[in-house]
Amino acid sequence: MIGFILLVFLTALYVFLISPGWKPREKGADFLGLNYAHRGLHTKDSSIPENSLPAFRLAAEKGYAAELDVRLTADGIPVVFHDESLCRMTGDRRNLKDITLERLQDLKLLETQEKVPTLQEVLGVIEGRVPILVEIKYDPDYKEICEKALDVLKVYAGLWCVESFDPRIVAWFRKHAPEIWRGQLVATRRDMKGVVPWPLPLLLSNVVFNCIARPHFIAHSKGGTSVSVRMCELIGAAPIVWTVEDTDDKKWYEYRNLC
Repeated sequence: MIGFILLVFLTALYVFLISPGWKPREKGADFLGLNYAHRGLHTKDSSIPENSLPAFRLAAEKGYAAELDVRLTADGIPVVFHDESLCRMTGDRRNLKDITLERLQDLKLLETQEKVPTLQEVLGVIEGRVPILVEIKYDPDYKEICEKALDVLKVYAGLWCVESFDPRIVAWFRKHAPEIWRGQLVATRRDMKGVVPWPLPLLLSNVVFNCIARPHFIAHSKGGTSVSVRMCELIGAAPIVWTVEDTDDKKWYEYRNLC
C-alpha cells in the first residue's frame, strides 16, 4: 500500500513538473501550422546573411513567419544576432555583449554591406505582415534582456511570441507578459553535454523546469526528444520543430576558423 501511494505521489509530482501552461494550443492558434524562416530567409551563399534586414524583408514578402534571436549590446540595446561571439558572422573576435551599438555598426555581416540590426529595425522591416518567433538568448542578467526586449515588442502592432532555452526567461515572461504565447526551447542531453554543468543537461532535456515557466509550446530539434518532452506534448503543449531543412555549414566553419 505504501509503495502504491508513493508511486501515485511521484507520478503526480512528475506531471506537475513537466505540465505546460493553460490552454497552450488555443492561445497559440495564430502561430501554429506555419513555416518559419529560421533567422530570416537567408541564402546559403551568404549574399543575404542570417538575421539581417534583407533576410527578414524577404521572409515577409514571401509570406513566411520569421524566427529571430535577441541579444543586448554593452549599452543595453536589443539587437538581432545569434551567436555570443561576433567571430563567425563578422570576423571580430569580441563578444557582442562587450561592445556598444555604435561600435557594432562598424562591423559587416559576412562579405556584405549589411550590419547587425536592432530589434526595432527588424520589426520595422516586417511591419506586422507575418508572425514573429522571438528567441531571447541566454544572458547573465536575464531580467535586463527580458525587460529591454519587452519594451520594444510591447508597442509592436504585429503578432509575436517568445521562446528561450533558459527557463528563467520563459518564467519571466509568464509573470510579466502572461498574455504572450511563450515556449521552452529544448536540446538533447548529448547536445548540452559540456555546454552547461551537470545535472542541468538531464533536467533541461526533461523539461522539469516547466513548473516555473509553464510554456505553451516546446520547441526542439528534429534529432530526437526525451520521454518527458513527448509527455508534455501529450498533455497539451504545442510542438515546434526547429531547423527541419539541413543547410550547408561550410561558411560557418570557414568563418569560425578565421577567428
